Amino acid sequence: MALAAMLLPSFASLATADDAAIYLGEPYDTIKLDEANRSALIKVQPLDLPDRIVPTKPKPGEELDVHLLDRPRKTFRVSWDHIVEVKLFERMVLDEAEQLVENKKLDDAYSYYEFLSRRYPKMPELQASYQKYLMAGAKEAFKQDRGEEALALLWDLHARNPEFKGAAPAILRIADRLIDKQFKQADYAAARQLLARVAATMKDAADPLSKTWVERLSAKAAELLAEASRAFAAKQFAAASSACRQAMAALPAVVGAAELSAKLRSKYLIVEVGVVEIAAPISGANDRNSWSSRRIAPLYSQSFAQLAKIDAGQAEYTTPLLKIDRGGDGKISLAIDGDKSKQTAGPPVTVYDLAAQLSAQATATSSLYRPYWADVFAGVSIDDRGAAQLQLKHPLARLEPWLDVPTIDVTGASGRPYRRGPTADKADKDIHWVEAAESADSAAPREIVERTFPDRAAAIAALRRVDVAIVDRVDPLEIAELAQDASLAVEAYATERIDLLVPNLRRAPMNNLSFRRALVHAIDRTGIVRQNLTRGKASSGFTAIDRLFAGRAPERNGDAEAAAAMRYDPTVANLMSHYALAEMRIAAGPGDGSAKPPADTIVLAHPADSTARLICQAIRRQLKAAGVQARLQEYTPDQRTDLAEKVDLMYVEWRPWEPLEELSSLLGADGLAGSTSGPVARMIREAATAPTSQAAAQAAGQLDQTIRDEALLIPLWKLNESIAYRRGLQGIGDRPVTLYQNVERWRSSDMEPAK
Repeated sequence: MALAAMLLPSFASLATADDAAIYLGEPYDTIKLDEANRSALIKVQPLDLPDRIVPTKPKPGEELDVHLLDRPRKTFRVSWDHIVEVKLFERMVLDEAEQLVENKKLDDAYSYYEFLSRRYPKMPELQASYQKYLMAGAKEAFKQDRGEEALALLWDLHARNPEFKGAAPAILRIADRLIDKQFKQADYAAARQLLARVAATMKDAADPLSKTWVERLSAKAAELLAEASRAFAAKQFAAASSACRQAMAALPAVVGAAELSAKLRSKYLIVEVGVVEIAAPISGANDRNSWSSRRIAPLYSQSFAQLAKIDAGQAEYTTPLLKIDRGGDGKISLAIDGDKSKQTAGPPVTVYDLAAQLSAQATATSSLYRPYWADVFAGVSIDDRGAAQLQLKHPLARLEPWLDVPTIDVTGASGRPYRRGPTADKADKDIHWVEAAESADSAAPREIVERTFPDRAAAIAALRRVDVAIVDRVDPLEIAELAQDASLAVEAYATERIDLLVPNLRRAPMNNLSFRRALVHAIDRTGIVRQNLTRGKASSGFTAIDRLFAGRAPERNGDAEAAAAMRYDPTVANLMSHYALAEMRIAAGPGDGSAKPPADTIVLAHPADSTARLICQAIRRQLKAAGVQARLQEYTPDQRTDLAEKVDLMYVEWRPWEPLEELSSLLGADGLAGSTSGPVARMIREAATAPTSQAAAQAAGQLDQTIRDEALLIPLWKLNESIAYRRGLQGIGDRPVTLYQNVERWRSSDMEPAK
């Protein structure tokens, strides 16, 4: 083996281990030689073996062609007679994964298994190892009292291998605990549905469990129905509705529940709505793109222009209250349509209301102030024909978005379809919207009750147990889970949500461009969608994006440039992040301590809901693989603005109707990212107030590329959210813009749970 001896120095230099996860580096195999060759361990290019399987009994004298990592173009031949062991790259990755599982570092191990499943799906040992990983994860989750997570892992394991030792007893034990927990929390629908799944999956093994819980649920249903009947007799309709729904959640076929439910609907229809954001009328510029403020706006007022849908990235509006006349001389005349049927209940809307609200949008002290409107608004006057003559400082590409303003001063709203009503019990924390004047249509909702939950998972649980009839928004991942319940339906909104990461430019290292670009390359957006969100299903609802303004701006130098700027490359990300951090530490120097070195761990904040939590856990793993340590912090909607200055990176669910105007809530002086450069602020303003559609598109394109080049925002994906509701509720409408857009047409037949 003179050849092996000659190459020993090279072999030794290549045998040094790297601190980074092995799967992030260049793939290689290792060959261990016999004692005659000093037991050398050499690293080689991945071997060309049939099906990547090492032969167990090579023929005597047979040779193996190898290419060293540092000399990939030269072929060497090594006799199998002198090879003690060949270890393939994928086996080394699996060894590291299994060691992490042994050390209970299960989050870290996930990335290894995800890599192997994607790159080496036919690896013989992979499935057995992954099954052990699932069981280890289930045991650890169970120890930490995370029963739902433990059971989810066990369901996955059972689907892969129903005979896996210990899986079936563990499923029955954990399911019994979860059903008991749900029963004690009055989540009877969830308890019943979990019981049904266990019975269907585990067959005869689940019989004792089924018998016990069917008896308990039946007894509870009878108890709740008796309570509902007493409340109905006392004309306590809200309490009766709640108890009746709970009875049917525990046992849909409980005798007498359907009849009582029908009587309640005919007397006083109450619709309970599950939300995660407490709503208040619009009270500031940034509230215009607040989900909750937009949600309740139709309850207390119309708008002069109403968003109808978003098509190919462009918002389309209707103006049922207005007649708009654009004169050839550039003048704009606005008249109120005389058809009273187009107005909601209350005092007639006048042209003076219109003039007042348009002026309010240009007044800095007004709650409706819109700074970009103030840039172009020159005044409004009423002519002798009773029409408003609008004067602008220059033409606008689109006027309708600026007419999206309430018809009245919402701070003094009265006489509208609904008003915020008092609660009968001071301990009641729900928000009640009561019909302002009794409608001639007794089938319409008399009262809307918004019930606030800590996250969407809790709101969906309430929907399942029929505590609420609607959840105001769910994402595609949650829709897939809801589809398993035949008593529930979903209706997609007309608008899209964009999920993105907002770097806090006030803090190091986020104000370092190289570090921000490292974050961009560290995140596998498509991989997160495929592996974490959709489980590989094609009809996911999540679409990874490279640009913020697709559909509103022309491509600049084609799609390839956008994709390259956003490409997933953990190796590049690792190099860039280390370079940026080293650069900042050198700049900080010993000095006088005034220049602070960058923190070792960045803080990534995300909404407190299950999908965002899942996504950010995946992002944290990917950042770690790129050499960036991240700590997660959850926030509720009311905490977001205050928290923005205290964290490094914020995961934001952005729902813009007019992105070019609303971008200032992210990148403006008071935006989440902190103050950006003057040129960026100028580009936002020019794009939002462009005089022509062509100019708006060009400005948006320049702005889009600047955001991408400077990594001011990191777009992830876009998706459609939906309303989830019980099938007995009708009249939601096709693709509404907001939840209450058609509230006066809501009707209820029944909201019984599925049998």
